Amino acid sequence: MAKQLIGSFPHARPPEFETYLAALAAVLSDYPASIAAACCDPRSGLARNIKFPPTAAEVIEWCEEKAASLRPPPSPVLALPVPRRDMDRIDRPSLDELRAKYGPNWGLKTL
Repeated sequence: MAKQLIGSFPHARPPEFETYLAALAAVLSDYPASIAAACCDPRSGLARNIKFPPTAAEVIEWCEEKAASLRPPPSPVLALPVPRRDMDRIDRPSLDELRAKYGPNWGLKTL
């Protein structure tokens, strides 16, 4: 796919062609095949929007835009209701009621 992308620019003659090709191939391999193929398509991909051979950064930018459209939107965080302290204590027994029920050791046996 990287060769197809470079081939879309007839005047592309980088001094280190193999290095340039390897860099673009490495970038494209980080994305799903559908995004990489869309990027290299001369009809609707990156070659449609730029006039000069792309840098790795331009390929990353293009692929990230397309990948962002495939990601689901973040789900909203649901806020949990904050319990009111006075409402929670209405049905609780008082300290004196607990002492009367469990005794001075709170129901624990002494050794």
